[in-house]
Amino acid sequence: MRETVRGEQLCMDMGRAVTDCIPRPVAQDVWTQVARHGPGQRKGKVSTTNRSIVYRLRPEGGTPFLVLVNGLWVDEGADQPFAGLRALERETACPLRFILAPGAAHHLSLSLYAKAFPEARVCVAAGRIPRTNPTLVALDNVEVYPIDAPPPELAAAGLRVRVLGGLMEGPGARRVAAFTGGGFGCVCDSTEPLMICHLPSGCITSGGHQWWFVAEGRRNAFDMPAPMRFVLRLMGIGIDYMRPGQIVFDPNHNFAIHDRAALQASCSDVLSWDFDTLLDLHAPPDSCPRGNARDLLEPVLAPLAEGRWDEVSWRDGVLPR
Repeated sequence: MRETVRGEQLCMDMGRAVTDCIPRPVAQDVWTQVARHGPGQRKGKVSTTNRSIVYRLRPEGGTPFLVLVNGLWVDEGADQPFAGLRALERETACPLRFILAPGAAHHLSLSLYAKAFPEARVCVAAGRIPRTNPTLVALDNVEVYPIDAPPPELAAAGLRVRVLGGLMEGPGARRVAAFTGGGFGCVCDSTEPLMICHLPSGCITSGGHQWWFVAEGRRNAFDMPAPMRFVLRLMGIGIDYMRPGQIVFDPNHNFAIHDRAALQASCSDVLSWDFDTLLDLHAPPDSCPRGNARDLLEPVLAPLAEGRWDEVSWRDGVLPR
């Protein structure tokens, strides 16, 4: 396990989990756990950083509880594959009560968590997850909520959850899916990634891949050998667009907009939140901007919130019937 300047640690590499790794505090009532994962959180040759986030919510007049966002794949062969998370429950004297999927592509590990924490409510937004993972949503403690109505208990305790409505996979994602036989890519469907903000700490995160942040001094967010970069170029995927110290749209046409009004309303809502720290799910441990997250994210969200569509690289699309 590698210590970093932020106090976080890389606790899993290529799907081999260090299951006794307790999430590290990064802000008041916020903990994270950083890992590496392959396509769709599976083990695989492509590896990128992935992060789980745990929030402690303190409802007024109620009992504090924990919320997990983006449950990382655990070592299923370990004697206690959830030892770190259970240790955090004991340390905080708070039970895990909610588990959230941050986006439609981050749900493959949720059934493991649903079974391990039967008292927790595993909440997924209506959209692709219920359509593509019926086994998950059939579990007793898994709930599907309308994209405009996340569990009200979260907002009441200071956690804002907003689905970015109106997004779908674009031609780039379909090209990758065709190139890989569907093994690394998405079908043309609604994505509905989440934006989540913990108001007490001012931490915000995005659950999709619609834009990327790269810290100063880093060329890109990926760590892969040259042959893999060559394969990505063959699939039409470029990563040279990333700009250190900035948040930028993904220009590879992996996303398209099927409902401009829904996306505009979503982004306007997000910009009304009070935040200053970005916990990017795919940023390395030392690459999350603190204190200036609004300055970085607002230029990306403002064209969407204000309907300045000529400044947005995504195309329009139509959902399949």
